[in-house]
Amino acid sequence: MNARLCIRLGLVAGGSVGVLVGLLHGIVCCTPPHPPTWNQLALDGLIVALLAMFLSSIFVCVVTRRPFWTVFSLALLIGIFVGVLLGPPAYHIHPPWLALLICALLGALIGWIVCRILCFRRYKIGVAR
Repeated sequence: MNARLCIRLGLVAGGSVGVLVGLLHGIVCCTPPHPPTWNQLALDGLIVALLAMFLSSIFVCVVTRRPFWTVFSLALLIGIFVGVLLGPPAYHIHPPWLALLICALLGALIGWIVCRILCFRRYKIGVAR
C-alpha cells in the first residue's frame, strides 16, 4: 500500500474521533457532575475510530478492489492508535470544529508513522509487481 492510503485512513479516523468525542464535552451524566477519566475518553475514542475505520476499509475495498484483509488490518491498527491517543485531547478541545481539524491532522500524522513503520519502501503490501 502506498502512504497516501494510510494518511487518508488516519485523516478519517482522527476527524471522526475529534468531532464525535468533542461533542461529548457538554453532556453531564451524573448527579454530582464530574469529568470523565482518561480511560473512559480513550475507550470512547477507540470505539469511534474503530467504527470509522471499519466503514472506511469497506469503502476503500469496494472502490479500489484491494484485498479486504490487508486494508482492514492496516485500518484496524491505525484506528487503535488514533482512538487511544486522540480520544482524551479531543474532549478537552472545546469547539468541536477545532477538535475535528486538530485531530484530523494528528490522525494523518499517526497514519503516516504507522505506514512508515509497517510498509517497507521496496515491497508494497497488497500490490503485485
